[in-house]
Formats: sequence, C-alpha cells, structure tokens
Amino acid sequence: MGIQKLITASSLIIALFTVLCAQQAPATPKKADEPVTNGVIDGKVVNESGQSMAGATVFVRAVNSSGAGRTTTSDIEGNFRVFGLEPALYTVSANVPAYTMAGPVDPTTPAYYRLGDTVRIEMMRGGAITGTVTNAVGEPVVAVRVRATMIRDARGEPAKLLSYIWGEQPTDDRGVYRIYGLRPGTYIVSAGGSGFSSSFNPYDGDVPTFAPSSTRDTAAEVIVRSGEDSTADIRYRGEPGHVISGTTKIVGTSGVSIMLTQAGSPIPFANTFQPPGSRGFAFNGLDDGDYELVAQEATSNPASTTMPVFALSEPKRVSVRGADVTGIELTTRPLGLVSGKITLESSKAPECQGKRPPLLAEMVVRLQRPEKETDKEDPQTLRLLSNSASPDATGAFQLRNVIPGKYQFEPWFYAR
Repeated sequence: MGIQKLITASSLIIALFTVLCAQQAPATPKKADEPVTNGVIDGKVVNESGQSMAGATVFVRAVNSSGAGRTTTSDIEGNFRVFGLEPALYTVSANVPAYTMAGPVDPTTPAYYRLGDTVRIEMMRGGAITGTVTNAVGEPVVAVRVRATMIRDARGEPAKLLSYIWGEQPTDDRGVYRIYGLRPGTYIVSAGGSGFSSSFNPYDGDVPTFAPSSTRDTAAEVIVRSGEDSTADIRYRGEPGHVISGTTKIVGTSGVSIMLTQAGSPIPFANTFQPPGSRGFAFNGLDDGDYELVAQEATSNPASTTMPVFALSEPKRVSVRGADVTGIELTTRPLGLVSGKITLESSKAPECQGKRPPLLAEMVVRLQRPEKETDKEDPQTLRLLSNSASPDATGAFQLRNVIPGKYQFEPWFYAR
C-alpha cells in the first residue's frame, strides 16, 4: 500500500512507495500468465444490445502521451487488435457516428488497461435534439448556429468537469436544425452568439436566444434519451449583445486560448484562440451578467508526444452592465511540476506468490487534494489539472501542469 505525502505543487518532491501486493485491474484480463512483452491490446466493440459493431474507430493511448496514440478499426465481427505497444497503461475508447460510449463518463477516474488485456467497448445510440428557429414574425432564421449544452447527465448529476457535452449545427434554408449523437441527459439549447466556432457567422454579435425564447436564466430544459428525438423550437430574439475585449501577456511565443464562462459555472460559455503574434481577443454577443476569463498557453513543443506544459492566467472576473467592457489584460504564468520516484518491494504474501513480476509502467500516481482544500478549487482552472502520471522503467514520474496547492500522493497499481 502507498505512503501518502502532503506536498505543495510549486516544489520538487521525491516520493517513495512500497507496494506489497497487486490490486485488481479494472479490465477484462487474459490468462494470468499472458506474456507482458506481447505488445497487444485487443477487444470488441458492441452496441447496447451486445451486437457487434463493424467499422468503429478505436483509439489506444498511453497515459503519459499527449498525442492521439494508436488507432485501428473494428472488423466485421466488431473485434480489434493493436500490436507493437510498449509496456504501459493505456486508455481505450471508440467512435461511431451517431453513437456515444455507454456508461458514465468521469475523466477523473478513467479505466486503464495493460498489455494483454481484452477490452469490451459498449456503444449506445445517441439522442438528438431538433427544431425550428424563427424570427418575431414567424419566418425561418437561416444559417444561425444552434448549440445544445448538457447541464445534467442521465443520472441527474451535474455535467462533470472536462466532460461537458455540447453539439452544434446551423439551421438549413427552412430554419430547421438537428443535433444528433448526444449523450442521454438534460440539455439547454440556444441559437446565435459566437460560442466555440472560429468561423464568422452573421449572428455572432447577438445575445444567444435560449429555447423557447428566453435568456439563460429561464431556458427550458430538454431531456435527451438514447435513440430518440427531442424537440426544441426557438423564437429568435435578435438582440445585439455587448463585447468583452482585451490583450494577453504570455510566457512564450505560441498561440493562446481564452475561455469564457459565466461566473460560478463549470461549463464553458465561449472560447477563442489567438494565433502566434496576435495578442488581442474579443467575445461578442454577451448579455448583461458576470463572467470569468482564463487564458491558456502551451509553452512546450506542440509536436512532442509527451504531455505539453501549460501556462495559465488567474481567472479574471468581468461584469457586463449595459455596455462593452474593454482593456482586459490576462497574464499567463507557468504551472507547477511535481517529480518523484516509485520503488517496488517484493512481497511474501501467499496470494502474491507465483505471479509474474509487476512493471513500474503499469502503475499510475494520482494527486488528490485534501478534503478541506476542495472548497478552494476553481471550475475554470481545474480542467487543466494533470492529476495522474505513469512512471517510466526506472520508476521516475512527472506530474505536469499542477495548480499551486496542497496535494496527497495516491498510487494505483494495476498488476494482477
């Protein structure tokens, strides 16, 4: 079992863990004597009825990698097999048009798999939201962007950080839209405003109109169920919004992403990206209210396969009251780095005898905030917290992009 240690993220800490015996891995294992060097993870993609799904795109990514990892496609029987993998822990996911992965999504506790594991991926038919956007005289509003944002999942729990779900589609020449492939849950639907798209739209400067014809505070809630269509018609208000604009001061020379949320909400409201050399930003189509801005900059080589290093600004609270707000300045600062090392000690416990020696690469070290520290967490900045890492062959590990604070080490051991 692990020795927990309280740390400050801005300092360099060496951690020593003694692992006495293996915990059960959250995977469907092969035989206990499966060779660790076979470099293979395989499995099957099925729908919610257990039927095979051919042509699914499967993604296999190592814990410490920032890239897309390896991809493959399921065969006619839904089977897939990825070869040539290095010993490590991996996440496995799939994508099928109009489908979504079944089960709850919690990015803070992903399922990890080792070489030799067989993975069953269950997909379920996504739901859809459809409707018509019309103006005050009932005429169709053409080519306005409509977006659906999840506020609660199918269990009634608030949409989790890092897994907020949204979809966007423009209306056609009849003013009709249809957003499909949505996870079951409760959504709000809006038309207009800039949102997350980087392309110009003539309605970007308008305050978003929420179904049926309201502001965010009084928006109707839409229930989405698997394989079913829900209807949300919108009477577009066409009210011009205000602008929040400013500049950024960054650590390096890369581009910078600025995220806007409504104050107190973990769900992003809009996002904009400023390419290298451009330091000005603007958010259009904003109603009166309180907002928070955070700038994020990747300071390491974006082509690297390791987790990029980020710099982050302090959240900036901005109040819009009947006029544009200009002159906002966001300054990014590097986040913390925690380094350490894990050593393994042999166990004489009877249940551990006869098992193959475990690999350090099959462990994950997670950082957990003490319970009394969770009240200080900020919804904007938490989404960047790199709270887990896997050690290399020598046991060394690095946790990047750690927000200053107090944490506890929590080792997770996936050997059988």
